[in-house]
Amino acid sequence: YAADFRVWHGWAGGFHIKNVLVHLACTLLVSALCRRAGASRSVAAILAGTFAAFPRLTESVAWISGRTDVAAAVFGLSAVLVFQSTDRRRSVTAAILVFFGLLCKEVALAAVVAIAIGAWQTTAADDRRRRLGAFIPMSVALAAYGMLRWAGLHGRAIESPPGSTTVTSTLLVAGEAVARYATMLVDPLRPP
Repeated sequence: YAADFRVWHGWAGGFHIKNVLVHLACTLLVSALCRRAGASRSVAAILAGTFAAFPRLTESVAWISGRTDVAAAVFGLSAVLVFQSTDRRRSVTAAILVFFGLLCKEVALAAVVAIAIGAWQTTAADDRRRRLGAFIPMSVALAAYGMLRWAGLHGRAIESPPGSTTVTSTLLVAGEAVARYATMLVDPLRPP
């Protein structure tokens, strides 16, 4: 936001332009993933166009503060696309992308799940143990984010219910966040 403020001199329209550009990047990644999954160019374009016109959470594109969701999606989708490549450094690059996605918003964890499911489905049963080694960089990225998150939550005062401990309040906050995401998965058209 600080960089945008310097570029746009506080003009709100500039912030919205940035959100649309980040959403466009996300749309291009959706198209690339559709192509990687075997869709023809026209089908990938139709699916990506539908995604562009009807995003899951419109406020992520329309509201300046909603950028976190779209940015996390760009990093997450990029990680999935990179991990599916044949590059030797793909697991390290995907882990770095997931880490940056997590810095935007925790919803980037969905990329880790997508990568794990994709790796499990595309790997022969006798080769799965070797494939687990590709998740070491991802584990390091998740641990690094977890430590940053823990330090961030404990570095400032947390509003705790009377008689509760800091760990208890942290678990309550985490539980509430998981419940909200679960509710969104169950009823995606009516977010909490």
